[in-house]
Amino acid sequence: MRYFVFILMPVLLTAGNLLQVRDLLTMRPLPDVRVISGRDTLVSDDNGIVNLGGKSTVTWPLLLQKKGYFPARLTRPLRRPIVTYLMPQLTTEEITVVGSRPARQPLSLPANFSFIDVRQRASGLESAAELLARQEGLIIKSYGGSGQLNTISVRGMSAEQTQVSFDGVPVNNLQLGSVDLGKYDSFGLAGISVYRGGNALFGGNGSIGGVVSIIPDSIRDRLFVHAGGAVGSYGNRSYRFRLDFPAGRLQNSLQVFGADAVNDYPATKQARDGRLRNRDFSRRRFAYRNRLLLGHGWQAQTGWYAFKHAGGSPSPFTDAAGEAQNRARLDRDESLVTVKLLRSFAAGRFKLHLFQRNEWMEYRDPALLINYRPLHSTHFNRQQGAIASVFYQPASAVQLRAGLEGYREKIRSSEAGNHARSHEAFFTVADWRVFDRPDDFVSALHLNASLRAVRYSGSTVQWLPAAGFSLQCKAGRFYGAIGKNYRAPGFNDLYWVPGGNPDLKPEYADHAEIGHGFTRAFSFLLVNGNGAFYYNRVRDLIKWQPDGSLWRPVNIGAVESKGVELRVALSDLRDRFRLRFNYTYGQSQKSEPEFPGDRTVGNQLPYLPRETLHFSARVRLAGWRLGFQLSRESFRYLTIANDERQVLPGFTVMSLNVRRNFRFGMMLLRTGFSVSNLLDVRYQTIPGYPMPPRMFAFTIDVSNEQNNHK
Repeated sequence: MRYFVFILMPVLLTAGNLLQVRDLLTMRPLPDVRVISGRDTLVSDDNGIVNLGGKSTVTWPLLLQKKGYFPARLTRPLRRPIVTYLMPQLTTEEITVVGSRPARQPLSLPANFSFIDVRQRASGLESAAELLARQEGLIIKSYGGSGQLNTISVRGMSAEQTQVSFDGVPVNNLQLGSVDLGKYDSFGLAGISVYRGGNALFGGNGSIGGVVSIIPDSIRDRLFVHAGGAVGSYGNRSYRFRLDFPAGRLQNSLQVFGADAVNDYPATKQARDGRLRNRDFSRRRFAYRNRLLLGHGWQAQTGWYAFKHAGGSPSPFTDAAGEAQNRARLDRDESLVTVKLLRSFAAGRFKLHLFQRNEWMEYRDPALLINYRPLHSTHFNRQQGAIASVFYQPASAVQLRAGLEGYREKIRSSEAGNHARSHEAFFTVADWRVFDRPDDFVSALHLNASLRAVRYSGSTVQWLPAAGFSLQCKAGRFYGAIGKNYRAPGFNDLYWVPGGNPDLKPEYADHAEIGHGFTRAFSFLLVNGNGAFYYNRVRDLIKWQPDGSLWRPVNIGAVESKGVELRVALSDLRDRFRLRFNYTYGQSQKSEPEFPGDRTVGNQLPYLPRETLHFSARVRLAGWRLGFQLSRESFRYLTIANDERQVLPGFTVMSLNVRRNFRFGMMLLRTGFSVSNLLDVRYQTIPGYPMPPRMFAFTIDVSNEQNNHK
């Protein structure tokens, strides 16, 4: 019978007076939405659909309400089928929607923004790096299999020029400036948001390429238990456990995660074969969070996160003999403590966020002798910070956000010495809805503006303005933005011994972007997409280069990054299938000479492919969930000289996964099987660090989850 209803879906939607409600960020149907029409209250089904009955019985406007989402008003009927959206109260530090908003209107950010709904796709073996690798405009540089270093490039910018935050806290390493995204497993996350472009409107200093926000899952207000595990090829295995429990007004969440792997897969270089060694790792993560409802709109939240990693830190693969000497080891121990105080009121919200994070790292290489002793280096970093912000909606058409930030950073390193610095920032963001006329061809216009002022100890104040617009019309949404940003040198750039340069200047960047996004409902299909053109120019780029027998960081000329990003997604209104395609063409080039007669001006930067393509398909059939992914990346130059004899070849990889859920009373059992690198392609993203061949994985999870569709 359910298949018969599915076949009749186009007829039912066009013949009836039906409304479907979807999540604005993920585009997924929302069940259990209360739709209030006059004195009548209706509730959406599992597919987010509400039958409004005859047109004469509908009282406009409709009020849409769902726990965890901002309420919205639907002011008048639209052409059928009616598809509308609710904004989740899941917010990031970069942008927050406060209060009600027009339910028809898409997100008015003047940027190519995307949100990865981790709760719908986590397998237990996927890391944040693997999920981000399938997004347009993003490149993951991976040093091998699971547990190995994974850094990100957004729109051709370096990992140091991309800001990453976790639970609202910036987590870029104080010495290196980058983040290992491979250490963030998908378990316990709600989602990952990506703001592309070096616009201080969305991120702080250092976000020249963009901002990646990793968002923990919200604490359940009822007893919730989840346990699971996974096993895979080459010794990959993981376990996970979560317990959410209320204690009066105090809501608690406890999470434990562990993962191990050997990663001893075969590799080949110039017809020389060998099996990889020293790629093993052991990782443990613990998290405890709570939320205390204080009344009168106040609540307090605390979080404690601990992360431990021990494993190999391999050199590039050469052959079997070289692997026998590959014995360097790396241990990491990190912690993060956060305290938040929030106050919600009718027109906005106040938040005070305090945190402290510690990073400890120990590196040992018995094969590398320094002063006749094996290398043994230790590094300890500490950052303390406070962020106070207020969101205020003085009128229905105006939203304001302003705040203050203060940070204190210290390092104690065997190679970079003991140093400390502080920096402060003030920021303000304004969004003005100039008009909202749903029936006109041009239906809405938003203007955005921001200003960020940043000062590091010992330097002058940096002023970072930005502005943008978002124009909604029948053809979709047109947007554009311009802005400035900058990045201060990292501790290693300034103080590493030997080679550090304390006279380095910050990097300065100008950014511009224009784009078009659309969402259309055709009978039983929903289509949405986005296209963007971007331009980034970075001056005083910090680059390590030879200086006699040493390497030393210096400020060089400029780098330009420009390109096109395309994304299209297609699904049916009951979410029985979903197709997604994205494509990126980007040029990241040296734009100024370093010396007279420099022939590398205009050349592509190393390790960055010009083209990437990703396709994914997901089908729900008779209780089964089938998924397919394909990724294609073009070749990469190994040097700035762009010698065609020194390249990493392009590659195409595919993967498959199958999932099945079983319901036993209050218990939900979820099983999954996946095959990655389906065609067993041998490829690399960093020379000397082969990616895994074909791998298999099996996952199993059991919980008292009420929603069977997760």
